[in-house]
Amino acid sequence: MKRTLAAFILTTALSVLANREAVAQAWQTVDQFQLDPSFSAAANDIGTGGDGATLFSVGWVIYNSSGNNAGIIRRSTDSGATWSTVDTYLEENWTSAYYRAIGSGADGAIYAGGEIWAGAPNTGTKTWIVRESVDNGTTWAPADAFYEGVGAKPSCGDVKVNPYTGDVFAVGRGNTGSDQGFYWLARKRAANAQDFATVDLVGAPPINEARAVGFHPTAGVFVVGRIGDSHGNSLWSVRRSRDGGATWATVDTFSDAGNTSSEARAIAVNPLSGAIYVCGQAIQAVADLHDGGGVGCRKRKARLEGRCALHEGLRGAPPDGALDRQAGVPPVVAAARRART
Repeated sequence: MKRTLAAFILTTALSVLANREAVAQAWQTVDQFQLDPSFSAAANDIGTGGDGATLFSVGWVIYNSSGNNAGIIRRSTDSGATWSTVDTYLEENWTSAYYRAIGSGADGAIYAGGEIWAGAPNTGTKTWIVRESVDNGTTWAPADAFYEGVGAKPSCGDVKVNPYTGDVFAVGRGNTGSDQGFYWLARKRAANAQDFATVDLVGAPPINEARAVGFHPTAGVFVVGRIGDSHGNSLWSVRRSRDGGATWATVDTFSDAGNTSSEARAIAVNPLSGAIYVCGQAIQAVADLHDGGGVGCRKRKARLEGRCALHEGLRGAPPDGALDRQAGVPPVVAAARRART
């Protein structure tokens, strides 16, 4: 990622309400961080440690004028009032690193997932990485490094601990070379085990990716993302395992219309009601009369305009896992912010 004049800022934002009777308002930014004011940075995920109180924010920072990244983890032990960097990650002989996700277990272990790479992001070599801390984030060590060869680009997009079994699941994309497509990839480390192993690898190139993982108290493990079709489009997909990752089945696919690509991006499970919620997007390509009818892609939220329209929606499931679409609910937020009520 190149150095920019208007650098992005690594921002973890939480909020405190001035009036506890009010509905969520008065948001306050509590952490902004860059290694250098002229270098970009970003936070990609936020979560708590196994104690449920310590906050962790993970992402990347540019560390030199060539635009190379280091993975970064920042921690707050006082509800977001102050933050400190507990990990700046870069491997020897690799030019960049990037954290995409964080998760924790009841045993106190914390996991950060992402990728390292050498060379340009689109043409170099990447390795899927998961790192682990067993001392509330003070020190970090490798837990999984999935390397698929020179020019390959696997990447871990989410890592979470099953609260009912203690199994650790890491999901993302697999890739064996610059001229190959990306595959939906899920890896698992069983409770009390030492190593991760691939438990689900599916998809027709070129576009597949597992984006997030969630756990239901009785219905199993759910992984959401996108799986490609023979026309080069991607399809919103949800896959489930009822046996701890040994076998998997697709339980939901969604496409908004013809000539559309869609993807699921996140999942939440209500442990009390058993309801499952999945959010994401669908992008429909339309002709642009201003450039002779060529099809391109640009995200818009309101209406069909320009080259592509972005239709955002939320899909929810009752306890039996049968999904039903509820349209019009924004699926993502631009920054991590929290309000206390």
